[in-house]
Amino acid sequence: MDAADLPGLPFPVGNGPRAADVVGAVRRLLESGRVAALDIACPWGPVEDAAPRARLLAELTGQAGRGGAESEGGA
Repeated sequence: MDAADLPGLPFPVGNGPRAADVVGAVRRLLESGRVAALDIACPWGPVEDAAPRARLLAELTGQAGRGGAESEGGA
């Protein structure tokens, strides 16, 4: 994922897929009804503002707007 969308990655990459594109792809896969499991790795370090991470996790897990993903896992 592009480092501009996800701060604190241990190996930041520019010109990677944007967060919206990743979320869209995951949603399309989940909507297929053929997904048995989903694993989201969170290999990031500490940052001052974890809100972008929490929003991304909420979007990826379908919890955006439902009050979910209020705390981020991993550190």
